[in-house]
Amino acid sequence: PMKTDLRLPYAKYDITFNLAGISLRDPNSIRYQYQLKGASDAWRIQEGKDELSFTGLSQGNYELNVLASKNGGDWTTEPVSYKFSVAQPFWQTWWFWAISILGVVAGVLLFVRYRTYRLLKDKEELEQIVQERTVEINEQKTEIEKSRDEIAMYAKDITDSIKYAKRIQNAIFPVQEEIQKVFPECMVFFKSKDLVSGDFYFADELGDKKIFAAIDCTGHGVPGGFISIVANNLLQQAIRQNGLTKPSEILDYASTGITNTLHQTDEESNVKDGMDIALCTWHQKENLVEFAGAYNPLYIFRDGELMEIKGDRFPAGTFIGEHVNRFTNHEIKVQSGDMLYVFSDGFADQFGGPNGKKFMIRRFKKLLEDIHQKPLKDQHQLLSTAYKNWKGNFEQVDDIVIMGVKIP
Repeated sequence: PMKTDLRLPYAKYDITFNLAGISLRDPNSIRYQYQLKGASDAWRIQEGKDELSFTGLSQGNYELNVLASKNGGDWTTEPVSYKFSVAQPFWQTWWFWAISILGVVAGVLLFVRYRTYRLLKDKEELEQIVQERTVEINEQKTEIEKSRDEIAMYAKDITDSIKYAKRIQNAIFPVQEEIQKVFPECMVFFKSKDLVSGDFYFADELGDKKIFAAIDCTGHGVPGGFISIVANNLLQQAIRQNGLTKPSEILDYASTGITNTLHQTDEESNVKDGMDIALCTWHQKENLVEFAGAYNPLYIFRDGELMEIKGDRFPAGTFIGEHVNRFTNHEIKVQSGDMLYVFSDGFADQFGGPNGKKFMIRRFKKLLEDIHQKPLKDQHQLLSTAYKNWKGNFEQVDDIVIMGVKIP
């Protein structure tokens, strides 16, 4: 006997039903009409065979209805029915979806819980690192502040020392009033790069002979300032103690003095610890000017024309070869109205202008040519204006000294 309400597990099935119809006269004359609800609502006729085959039946509820007819007569009034079903796959069942949803929710909750734990853990680690770094930074800050204070203290000491050196230098070098006594018609344009200058101007007199010079010592700032004090003392010794007035002899004395003071030798002469200088002696009664120079020249403007008397091509204070160089002495007759200039190279070497280039000696000569007939006070102002306009925002590169003396 067939099991009623058969329930098959999920799969694809090929099912065959065997039919049995009773006809004592002619069993082969029985026909069948069938319908398989769940697969199709249509009725189909089966003739000559006592079996029904269905293929590929999957999940669902089915009901097979069969009618019979013999010898072409009427069909039976009530069908014979058989019900069966094929179960759904488990992944389509409500309980699978419920478990899956619960699993997903549980997974999300676990992930969120784990991430929260990791974030809290990372936060703790980060706070620990920040705390350690903060301690290190505070320690470094303390050390930096301590070093800063020490540096500031050293810088103040150095600055105070330099300012004191500046006061000493100012006390040693002649002031404008003293120069005016020696040279009533005189102009000095002086601009130090640092507090202490390596360039300086010099003026003195011995009898009726008046001596003036523009000196450019090695370097600028403190090193140049030290050399300038040595040079100034040697110039005063040459004139006041030794009675020298001839420029070449004064420079020879100063050069030897610098060499001996700085303990220079022939091997050390390439260091060039010395000075470039243009030095003049004016014999007022004879209207004669003597000149000697170490690199730096003397400019004389007369009737709008420039006369340039060049200095020797070596500095004061160094050996060349096995002998000490002797400076050349020049004598120039001067006239009333002549304008004499001695100077360092600081003005011509200043960078500036529209292209950031040096002022150069050519422009410097033209500038002096343009202003030499002006009153001395105006000359100073014109030099100052020309320098500021050329320098602009560039840094001053060297000390500057320009001394102008007018022959009355």
